Amino acid sequence: MRSRLSSLLYLSALAVTAAADPTWPNAIDDLEEIMYQIFDFRARKFADLVHPCDNQGSGAGRQNAAEWLRTGFHDMYTANTFFGTGGLDGSLQYELTNGENAGPGFGRTLSFMAPYFSKKTSVADLIALGVYTSVRACDGPVIPVRHGRVDATRKGSTGVPQVGNSVLTFKQQFSRMGFDEFEMIQLVACGHSLGGVHSTEFPALVPSGQFPNDRAPLDSTPASYDNHIVTEYLDDSTDNPLIKGPSVGLGHNSDFKVFSSDGNATMQAMADNNVFQSTCQNVLGRMIDVVPNNVVLTNPVQPYMVKPVNLQLLLNAGGATTLQWTGYIRVRTTELPLADIQSLTITYKDRNGGSNCGSSTCSRTLTVSGIGRGFDDSFAVGFSIHSLDIIVEANEKPLSSSSPSTRQSPPPAASPPSPSPSTRKTATNFPSITTETPTPCKMPSSSRSSKPVSSRPPALSRLPPPCATTLPTRLSARRLRTRRRAIRALCHCCRR
Repeated sequence: MRSRLSSLLYLSALAVTAAADPTWPNAIDDLEEIMYQIFDFRARKFADLVHPCDNQGSGAGRQNAAEWLRTGFHDMYTANTFFGTGGLDGSLQYELTNGENAGPGFGRTLSFMAPYFSKKTSVADLIALGVYTSVRACDGPVIPVRHGRVDATRKGSTGVPQVGNSVLTFKQQFSRMGFDEFEMIQLVACGHSLGGVHSTEFPALVPSGQFPNDRAPLDSTPASYDNHIVTEYLDDSTDNPLIKGPSVGLGHNSDFKVFSSDGNATMQAMADNNVFQSTCQNVLGRMIDVVPNNVVLTNPVQPYMVKPVNLQLLLNAGGATTLQWTGYIRVRTTELPLADIQSLTITYKDRNGGSNCGSSTCSRTLTVSGIGRGFDDSFAVGFSIHSLDIIVEANEKPLSSSSPSTRQSPPPAASPPSPSPSTRKTATNFPSITTETPTPCKMPSSSRSSKPVSSRPPALSRLPPPCATTLPTRLSARRLRTRRRAIRALCHCCRR
């Protein structure tokens, strides 16, 4: 009884929750679908390259989830928060050969994301979504993703933190990006929880042949988003090549320089995995929200409770007197079991609130075609709207010589006696505006041409005969005056 009551209470709240959804269609729709419809029915498959977390779809030792996470930082590093420029703006696509973005991972990441780019979903938004997707695919926290980033049209400034930098240089660089010393430590630790360092990019730090696939992992669990990067550093059990090994003698032990810059206080606070997860959720969310000052981001994108999908009204073939209504309704079932949804009905109404579906009803009870999933949500995506014919309400039908109109015309209204042709006026829907019906005007007697007005120069051949054209009636007074002057000039008429 209690379970039944809970279901009924949730169902009663469904309408209120759906009312809080964005107004559909919305600018976030495509990004929301890519973000949440990941698996199964009508999946967008954005996570295919990073799920499972240890997927190496780009080659042995190349962990795609780690590449996606690093892509987010390398696109953001151009930020100068003092001047409000740079940040996560997609400029990385122009910076792949500048010497600061070593390795093939960035190019491969952008190539995979390219088919998802659209006028509503920028490259920068996809890179931000890639941070969420890679971390979540590795059982990390949910990084909030906002919509609205604007893509750069050229490369940004240089300044990627390099392994040989001093602590002071690191602090200055992260300060430029908008992060203080403690946030710098957090961001590096959160960004290095996945993956490793490759011999091909850093041969002096990872000598070839010493590690499987020539990749030295940053911690003992490179395919799990956890705080081992922190705990192994603190208990000195780490094999992180940016803390130990050849990097020490070369002064390239950048993780050690950063982690120890505040006497290990920040790292000790992150030794608790729950603290680590919440800290990374916050700092990575801040990282992908670093954008130029003129860019305004939305609130974090949340899944619709009820969302129309691919709704279309199409003219039926043969006659164009009916419309076919097709599409889907997607219902979020994360907290509402599908078994508790007895039915879902959709009703067609036109823009005036009316409906005309001929002999059939304008309501349809929908059936489930399939279930879709995201990392944390499930959806009954397949409430399919079957073909539904809707009568087209036309104001009038065209007349033809073979088929008389089926709509009777109203009796003509009584009209006053017609004035002379030169002064006759035609009423419009705008009471204060009238238009004169022009009389055919003659060429001036001084003209050397005896051709009628209709024989105009080639440049004017596409225009209608000016002196025989009735002025449009739905024009403003200003446009009417302009049109009259043009016609008079063309006809050489001086009549006012």
